[in-house]
Amino acid sequence: KMCVLIAQPAVILLKDITWGGRCIGETDLDTFPGATVGAIEMRALDRSTIIGYGKLVWDKTGKETAANRGHPPDGREYSDDICANGYNLGCGGQVVLEIVGRNGEVQNLREGQSLIVQTRQKDNCGEEFSDKLTAFVCSDPAAAGQGDLSSCTWEMPLTPLGRNLYGPDRVGGTITSFRPE
Repeated sequence: KMCVLIAQPAVILLKDITWGGRCIGETDLDTFPGATVGAIEMRALDRSTIIGYGKLVWDKTGKETAANRGHPPDGREYSDDICANGYNLGCGGQVVLEIVGRNGEVQNLREGQSLIVQTRQKDNCGEEFSDKLTAFVCSDPAAAGQGDLSSCTWEMPLTPLGRNLYGPDRVGGTITSFRPE
């Protein structure tokens, strides 16, 4: 019996889970509270082919955010300096992203594809704090794009990736479960 992985309409939810979404407290030490993201890529099953880049379609600002939140992901390859211009989610902040191909077309997603996210971290930006993110696959792109996250049920935990393969301060996860309701 052969199993074919059919690509389906879907979007990605990224959530800041630094300290469980709580900020450390009233402090000037952390000028970028919560997670800050730069490059967001979806890779094919071979892990090397980039099928698209994250484009912001909805976001919910965290409890505290950077004074300048930076530029939201726009569906293009990221070439900016994450330390200066990464997009700050803030404490407990959330963003919903479409994955957009090189010609601007929104990509369907399938099991086995990998999400790679560049994050602002202690090592690359001299931060005092290490921020954490998790990701979910949302099977109803239209609803998620309006902030209804009820279809964002398949968690894709993000773990640190080898800097020699992907560059510094990347986290990644793989779509392992993708069953339409």
